[in-house]
Amino acid sequence: MTRLTACLESDPEPGTSAADEAEVLATLIEHYESAQFPVERPPPIDAILFRMDQLDLAQKELVPYIGSASKVSEILNGKRTLSLPMIRRLRDGLGIPADVLIGSSDGSTASSAAKQLARLGGTQTQVAPIPRRRSTPV
Repeated sequence: MTRLTACLESDPEPGTSAADEAEVLATLIEHYESAQFPVERPPPIDAILFRMDQLDLAQKELVPYIGSASKVSEILNGKRTLSLPMIRRLRDGLGIPADVLIGSSDGSTASSAAKQLARLGGTQTQVAPIPRRRSTPV
């Protein structure tokens, strides 16, 4: 890291040996970190709760994405799994990656609808950021 920092501070021109060295060091460091410190995906419920916290959303504000208030409650309490339409709406509306939503809270495989979404390439997220709601007027 020290050597990479030194290389980058010199602001090397692309195509020079210093730029090549910085690129190789960055690649090696990235590989080492991903092998030594893998980041696991969170369970779907945790991802939804985290996004709710980020956007300052109440449980009732998930109704457009999940369905009725009772369905929202069942999902958040782990009594119901996410369906394909729910996964799509959460992905598109809240920006939660579909591959995170496809997992399950107990580590088992997802529902058949979620598997179908994965097969159809629906795990890539292309959404615009959602503006954070302000709790106090500006």
